[in-house]
Amino acid sequence: MDGEWALQNAFTDVFPGLETLRWHNHFYKDIKKCLRENLNRLHQGVTNRAQEPSPAITVTTTPFVLPELITNQLPSSNESPNDLYRRLKDLFVKQHLDDVCNLLRGVTKIEFMNEYQKKKVEWAPAFTAYWERWHLSHIDCFGTWTNRPYGLFDEISGITNNPVESINAVLKKWISWKQLTTDKLVQMLYLFLGYYCNEIKRGLS
Repeated sequence: MDGEWALQNAFTDVFPGLETLRWHNHFYKDIKKCLRENLNRLHQGVTNRAQEPSPAITVTTTPFVLPELITNQLPSSNESPNDLYRRLKDLFVKQHLDDVCNLLRGVTKIEFMNEYQKKKVEWAPAFTAYWERWHLSHIDCFGTWTNRPYGLFDEISGITNNPVESINAVLKKWISWKQLTTDKLVQMLYLFLGYYCNEIKRGLS
């Protein structure tokens, strides 16, 4: 699954015992987007406050507090303020993403939770709030303790998704981003899925 909760709920409603996993590449893209957007928003807010005559501002969201690793960075020679900001943003995103990757490699969920309690104090508070709201309750979909037994975990990239992305690429090539009538689409999917059914049978024989 790639975060389509309506689709996941549909499967689990029909198959209550179904164990679902989520591809790491979509998961990491969501995290990167959150970190970049919120850091941009914080930077814009700081710039606006510096330009306003009155300092009275009401904060309605959890502010992003930059880690010490970021705030201690000094501009290199001939580095413009914009270049420095982009470099710090990349460092900020990488630090949080590396922490998440390492946490998910825990052998058990208990190990993950123990390490998470230690690590989250180093995170930006707004990222911790985002993580706990959107991802922590679904952590079994990402953790290696769930997907390693199925041989789905790649030590470098996380849960592999090459077959699924290949299906997606083939379908897009077939339809060439054009609309199809339902009967043509069903016929194409029938032939397409037949190939994978044969592959499964061959693997089990």
